[in-house]
Amino acid sequence: MCLTMVDSECERGDERMVREEGIYRDLQKHLNKQPIGYPGTKSGVEIRLLKRFFNPEEARLAMKLSYKPRSINDIYEVGKGSGMSFNDMENMLDEMMKNGAIGHLEREGTRYFFNVPLVIGMYEGQLNRLTSEFLADFNEYTSDKAFGLEFLSTELPQMRTIPVGKSIRPEHHVTTYDHLTDLITGTGGPIVVNECICRKVADLKGNPCQKTTRLETCMALGDTAKNCLRTGVGREVNKEEALDIARQNECDGLILQPSNTQRWNSFAHAADAAAGCCAFISCCLSQSISGQPTTTPR
Repeated sequence: MCLTMVDSECERGDERMVREEGIYRDLQKHLNKQPIGYPGTKSGVEIRLLKRFFNPEEARLAMKLSYKPRSINDIYEVGKGSGMSFNDMENMLDEMMKNGAIGHLEREGTRYFFNVPLVIGMYEGQLNRLTSEFLADFNEYTSDKAFGLEFLSTELPQMRTIPVGKSIRPEHHVTTYDHLTDLITGTGGPIVVNECICRKVADLKGNPCQKTTRLETCMALGDTAKNCLRTGVGREVNKEEALDIARQNECDGLILQPSNTQRWNSFAHAADAAAGCCAFISCCLSQSISGQPTTTPR
């Protein structure tokens, strides 16, 4: 009788594990439909990463989102069949946002949530939760050919590398929104400075950045800065300090990597593949080394 009960418990446990694996696989397929996809691999490391970002219930809810921000009311309508109350859903979305697993913005009192890519997105959201196990999974996945092809072949790159302002002759402007100092002085705030996650990871690996010992080199503006403050990541700075950090970054020879939008929400100052966003550069270089293309196919 006891053996029968144990067998039944084991069977139920196996069934639960199979169901959960199915949930994460469905989420992987959902994320892979976004503009910057999340492809599967032969090793299944992508599922291990998702388990680090989401529990099964959060994974189900994440599949109700898209890369386009959806209002919390719209998300509730889409997920009504789950039986979750509005308050429980909002609390879960908040927790997912605080864990860096999804994006968030607010407009005129209405909250919006959306899926974010692995890089730049979920990975950077782990700034204060880095572990050797997570980094091993991340490195394995981002070195995989499937990820490389997806990451490097998007029609519109996530980020741009631009030259510093004084290296551009007046007759050869890039675009009006490529002027960092104008951006900082013109923003309505807030401005948040964050530690560089890639430089922090390099320190943990015993391979510190050779360009600078400073960790606070990445900045966030507007909605991204507000999310940083909501989640306790980074610290708020005024425009004078932000400009001073930018000047120090330039003196240290760091590369400016802004988000590829006309309205910037964030920009990183990268050093090199070893440390220094550096995550973006590192992924490009690692795929180049492994034989993948580093230019966007047309």
